[in-house]
Amino acid sequence: MSTDAGSQPVEQKILVSETHQHAQRVVLFQYPKVVFMVPSLVAALVCGILMSIMGIDLKVPDKAEAAGEFSAFLTKQNLVGVVFLTVLAINLVAMSVDFPRYSALALVFGGTTFALIFLIVNDKYGLIDPLKRIVSEVYIVANATFYFLFAAILMIIFLIVYTTRWMDYWEVRPNEILHNHGPLSDQIRYPTFGLKFDKEIPDILEYLLMGSGRLVFKVPNENRSIVLDNVLWIDRKERQLQEVLGEMAVRLDVDEKAKSTSV
Repeated sequence: MSTDAGSQPVEQKILVSETHQHAQRVVLFQYPKVVFMVPSLVAALVCGILMSIMGIDLKVPDKAEAAGEFSAFLTKQNLVGVVFLTVLAINLVAMSVDFPRYSALALVFGGTTFALIFLIVNDKYGLIDPLKRIVSEVYIVANATFYFLFAAILMIIFLIVYTTRWMDYWEVRPNEILHNHGPLSDQIRYPTFGLKFDKEIPDILEYLLMGSGRLVFKVPNENRSIVLDNVLWIDRKERQLQEVLGEMAVRLDVDEKAKSTSV
């Protein structure tokens, strides 16, 4: 016995109508590590504003003029420079090494903060005199223009990354995966039937900064898995993928039920 579309069960109609409200595709981009330089960008802007407020822009006081009767290390402009380089150093280390656990991340941040506070206290009170003599010779200072130019360079790089991301991206649809790459948008297609995917968080800091993670697609009849690194806002992408792939499963289920009712 065959059944037309008007005589299908109400549950099937509701199920199919709900799936059409879901996203029809999910676009995935792999970003380079430079996008995680956001903390350095923010630090440069803040330091530039602070140097502008202190009136140190085109003319930077030399070490002897800045120190006076105190150590040059404790001057405001030097502490601004120290904080900026500290943030930049931590940022570069975080980009170079993965931190898979919160404990490792806390150790780095806690250790750096403790070391910086100890250097300031030691330079003021002379707890360790040899260390004080060494630190007192440190005078890191740059004018506001330097910090603003550093931030501007990073912004330009971010803009280039954002505009060129369409040169290589992945698109997941209910029935296929498309890999678009190259200036002419060459395409490689993979079926989604039997597709499985995993979400991984290899670096806690990158995840906290921009929700970054790794997606691993296991395509049937393919020797290698598809690995997408540095996917931003990965939790949201995971939900969208579940909706799109769930739509494919619903379609198959509806087709099987339609065949069974027509027999």
